[in-house]
Amino acid sequence: ASQTFAYDDGDRLLSIERQPTGIGKQLGVTEEKLEYTYDLLGRLTKEITPAGTLGYEYDPLSNLTTLTLPDGRKVNHLYYGSGHLHQLNLDGLVISDMERDDLHREVYRTQGKLTSCFGYDAMGRKAWQFASTLPADKLSQV
Repeated sequence: ASQTFAYDDGDRLLSIERQPTGIGKQLGVTEEKLEYTYDLLGRLTKEITPAGTLGYEYDPLSNLTTLTLPDGRKVNHLYYGSGHLHQLNLDGLVISDMERDDLHREVYRTQGKLTSCFGYDAMGRKAWQFASTLPADKLSQV
């Protein structure tokens, strides 16, 4: 297959087109086009794919706040006032939740029934991590 890439004057990707070869067509490879749209700040706002359209929304600090899926559901990104990611949820149903210490380092992350803990050395480098199916409030007792 051959692929053609198109860019705007700001060097942002506008589209990718795939054209299958004869053999590719025999193997079931089809023509495909992806298109991208940006706002005045250069942030991706729309991605059009054969599976549907993805929409992207941002806060004033350019943090991604909402990813709208082709079926209309929304993946929401919630942030602390410091701008660090706090939670991902799908239409309000929590996917992942991150807890941070006073230095904004991630110390707990929950994803479904899995909770991960992270510890740091005196230089602020990640020194260890641990994952368990115990709830975060029980891990402090381990």
